[in-house]
Amino acid sequence: MRFYASEETFFKLNETGFHLARVYGGISVIQKQEFSFKIYYVPEKYKSGGYRGTSDILGLNTSVVL
Repeated sequence: MRFYASEETFFKLNETGFHLARVYGGISVIQKQEFSFKIYYVPEKYKSGGYRGTSDILGLNTSVVL
């Protein structure tokens, strides 16, 4: 198992500025050459118009190389 973390921030190129920010934290449960399986959590902050909000995302990421 391997832990990982990453971050994304999005800005609109107009007067709005900040649009979306995400911080990822997860675990690579299975990491083989042809298959991977990851579990991750993302707290997300966003701004739409004058409204600011947050979301919590729990996800699974699987990939297969053929």
